[in-house]
Amino acid sequence: MDEDVDGRPMRRRLERFTRYACVLLCVFALTPGVGSSTSGSRVDADLARPQLPVFRSGVQLMEVDAVATDAQGRPVMDLTKEEFELLDEGQRQEIAFFAAVSLPIQAPRPPVLRDVASNAFAEDGRLFVLVLDDIHSLRATTPVIKVAARRLVERLSPQDQVAVLWMSTDKGGAFEFTTNHSAVLAAIDDFAARRAAVERFAGSLFRDPEVEAAEGEHLRPPKDVQKTFERARPFNMIADLCHAVARIPRRRKAIVYVGQGPTGQLLTDHPQASREGLEPVLAAQAARRANVALYVIDPSGPLKPGAEGYLDEPGPLSFRDLARIRQDTMATFGMATGGFWGTGIRAVDLVDRIVTETSQYYLLGYYPPPPTSRVLRWFKEFAGNPWARFRSLEVRTTRPGVTIRARKGYWQDEVRPDNTTTGPVAAGTVTVRAVANVLPQSALPLRALAVPFRGDVKANVHPVAVAIEVTASPREGQPERAEVFAAAVEPGQTLRTTHRATATFRAEASRTPVSRYLLCERLDLKPGRYQLRLGVQSLWAQTTGSVYVDVTVPDYRKDALSMSGLVLDHQSSRAPMPAARTRTIADLVPALPSLARAFTAADAVWVAADIYRGPKAPAAPVEVVTAIGREGESDAVWHVRETFPPSAFAVVQKVRVRVPLPLATLGPGAYRLRVTATLNAPAEPSQRQPSRPGAASLTAHREMDITIEAR
Repeated sequence: MDEDVDGRPMRRRLERFTRYACVLLCVFALTPGVGSSTSGSRVDADLARPQLPVFRSGVQLMEVDAVATDAQGRPVMDLTKEEFELLDEGQRQEIAFFAAVSLPIQAPRPPVLRDVASNAFAEDGRLFVLVLDDIHSLRATTPVIKVAARRLVERLSPQDQVAVLWMSTDKGGAFEFTTNHSAVLAAIDDFAARRAAVERFAGSLFRDPEVEAAEGEHLRPPKDVQKTFERARPFNMIADLCHAVARIPRRRKAIVYVGQGPTGQLLTDHPQASREGLEPVLAAQAARRANVALYVIDPSGPLKPGAEGYLDEPGPLSFRDLARIRQDTMATFGMATGGFWGTGIRAVDLVDRIVTETSQYYLLGYYPPPPTSRVLRWFKEFAGNPWARFRSLEVRTTRPGVTIRARKGYWQDEVRPDNTTTGPVAAGTVTVRAVANVLPQSALPLRALAVPFRGDVKANVHPVAVAIEVTASPREGQPERAEVFAAAVEPGQTLRTTHRATATFRAEASRTPVSRYLLCERLDLKPGRYQLRLGVQSLWAQTTGSVYVDVTVPDYRKDALSMSGLVLDHQSSRAPMPAARTRTIADLVPALPSLARAFTAADAVWVAADIYRGPKAPAAPVEVVTAIGREGESDAVWHVRETFPPSAFAVVQKVRVRVPLPLATLGPGAYRLRVTATLNAPAEPSQRQPSRPGAASLTAHREMDITIEAR
């Protein structure tokens, strides 16, 4: 086969020439005076349509996050609007919106255990998606990945939303967007990279472009479908994440990818020739459209000399070359979206840099120019140009010595009018829409708590008591009518069950202008980890809000000793909070659950929990210890111990523990409340070894953080 000077097959050049010839023929046929006059007039009309006046009120404001650093990499936050230049396709644009965002940087510390969710900061925090690559990373890099991931979570602010995804299809480590950072740390602790060693798959993972073109390899199906899927999965996952957060405005959004990434030749000169080569392009397109910065932390470290000649296998590329292609691909991808790439030897420093850049940045907004003609874009796409809809974007500053980093462009499809109108909303769909978003809605202030209990062990379905605190101003002489819609979502956006209810009641006259009341609901769920999305529409407030709370339902059928969630019973001198639908959870909780986690020394607070014995549990007493310790300390400052004989579980195989908390004896500060149940069963003597004294302990525990405020 003849080849040109740069090594590309002549057949590809011939195909491209034929394609451009077809485009020229189409243009010639549609030109007035040559083709029909009707077709020519339509083309002229399409070409002239973008020249009409564009009303700024009907154009979406394009948002661009820009990070300014000096020569030492330190953030520069004293730039003014006049010192910025924003260029769209090389043309300078007027900056219509400018804001210097400087958020407080959180020092590393263990996050607070949050069992009560709130929508108070739904629009204030940053969005982080933590992607842990367990498919392409070596097992030896697991500690580095965990250190980087934990460091990021420990430096987040309380209002920051974080989601966790594993690269594998295993959803055990997945987490939807949540402010429950302590639960995210537990998911990170369970992470483990899977690849035992670097593998080389000749003909599928590492390819010789010249040999494939000669043998027609690019037209054949891949030899290893699983490996092909795994190579494309990181970019497909990033694209899906960006699509999910694209409609969230004025938020700092970042994806932190921790892993080695797929190995192979992913960036080609002609990505349109293969769907596989398009995956990084499509992922970068989605990240630019959603204004998401991608930060890549490679735990493998930089390449070292002497890595050539891997396994002595024949091929055009050495192992070192292939690894460099992988690192160059991820580094280029991060820089194109306004992020960066770094190696694992500086994992902690890289995370600190990510936290700084996402805390101190500039938010620029401008109205993009009219898009190019659809006909011209269609001609370019038909000619094989995958960048026909792409517009380059450049942000720079006139101050010397300052470097600006931002996304490099956008696609014209993202420019849509803001003033679109919708038809009338059907009854009952308002609360459904409130829980359909990635983040909760805060128009109606809400707090929520979900407590699991043991239910039908044979059916393996267990009840979850849900308490929703609503803040709304009462309307004189008008009863409150609240519509509730609940959806239980498993990791990966898997909807398991829904629940709809209506509560109507009249609150007692109150002197305070704001009234709070409690809505009680019950959901029956199978064992697993869920995000309960709760939407409430209030007649008093005449608005709708939603709150998302995380809950884990244990597999009570397997555990010999287990425990329900903790319930706090708070009694104060204030008037009790009105509640609705309390009968739904009356048989589950010992008292109306309190969502307060900050108390004074004068408050009377009890903690309650149910202890369950399994059918195969040994006949031994159960010891329950309720302890309180200061935050960050392992020793308890107060504890109480109770012992329950086997006869206490004889009827319903459970006992209820209810212990008063000595708040008056504790000073102001943050504390951790922990309830631990232990079943001390005598060890069974072994037939091969002589029996020895000892005990096999079965333990179940629950904990939460509380605060005692100064008077």
